[in-house]
Amino acid sequence: MAHQEGHIGMEKCLHMGVVSLTRYGRFNYPWQQTNRESQMQQSPTGPEAQGTEPQSTLYQRVGGIPYFKDLVERFYRFVEVDATLRPIYPEDLEPGKDNLAMFLVQLWGGPPYYSRDRGHPRLRMRHMPFAIGQAEREAWFQHMREAVLASDASEGDTELLLDYFDKAATFMINRE
Repeated sequence: MAHQEGHIGMEKCLHMGVVSLTRYGRFNYPWQQTNRESQMQQSPTGPEAQGTEPQSTLYQRVGGIPYFKDLVERFYRFVEVDATLRPIYPEDLEPGKDNLAMFLVQLWGGPPYYSRDRGHPRLRMRHMPFAIGQAEREAWFQHMREAVLASDASEGDTELLLDYFDKAATFMINRE
């Protein structure tokens, strides 16, 4: 397969930690983790790891769907007034808000409404029609970071969210 200009190769994505290889040599994206893998990564220490309490997902710890809907609302308030990002979003932002919220719900251990309604996330493919360079990546991550920091997620969950969003934003870059 020929290397396309502006395309981030799988090797770079592996290096950045956006994807990992399974023991069978297949690529494993963050949203493809089993609930057990996800729980292990999200609750590596504390009472849950010691077996005194059942493990919980980030979805459960932050309060479920309302948390993610609020997070997405805060994020989109920034997007609406951002000169770099607003031009690449559709006029009607509501469908995108729902899609992002349901994707995040599913990603962090909630019901799989996103996949039920839209199929596999295929994030790179869905974002390929939009010119996403370093400036767009930085603006997107800055706004998502502000939205996360304004939430009432615990310090540990905030760190998990920001780490994911940082890597995912980089993964979406498709232009130099």
